[in-house]
Amino acid sequence: MNPRMLVPPPVEPVSLEEAKQHLRVELTDEDPLISNLIQTAREHAESFQNRSFITRTYELFLDIWPDASFVLPMGPIQKIISVVCLDENGEEIQVNPDIYFLNSKGHISLNKGEIWPDVVLRKTEGVKITYEAGYGSDSSRVPANVKQAILLMVAHWYLYRENVSEKPLYIVPLGAYLLLGIDRVWPL
Repeated sequence: MNPRMLVPPPVEPVSLEEAKQHLRVELTDEDPLISNLIQTAREHAESFQNRSFITRTYELFLDIWPDASFVLPMGPIQKIISVVCLDENGEEIQVNPDIYFLNSKGHISLNKGEIWPDVVLRKTEGVKITYEAGYGSDSSRVPANVKQAILLMVAHWYLYRENVSEKPLYIVPLGAYLLLGIDRVWPL
């Protein structure tokens, strides 16, 4: 159950300038490489933590209606934009937002006494939930341990550009995993 990102993050949690300072690089020759390493490290960290760092919009499809309370992936969830069901003919039906809410744990929950619409859903992807997730629209809200883990990965991959060496290398530094493990959301 992987959501599809509709709107990518407008910025990275670590800026090019922060990474270059961490790497002690002053020239601009390798800016494209460092920028790519930042994005790759962020993507890896988000995948490991099952979180979104910078706010973006997701679309999640389900085959059946969720339970009364359902965990939306890639939190922290900021808001639910819409819940739509697709009937057996593929017609979209907007679900009344008065029957559900976003609870404090980032779950979509039904209000007391409410049920999901009695609609025969199409066989696959009959429910579409669109939502925003992330700590905020800029890097200032991203936890320090996440930023440090990203910097560790960028530095490691900048220094060791290949996976082959006389010494054993870790693809991702252990320190990065220790930092990212602090707030990791374990998939269900």
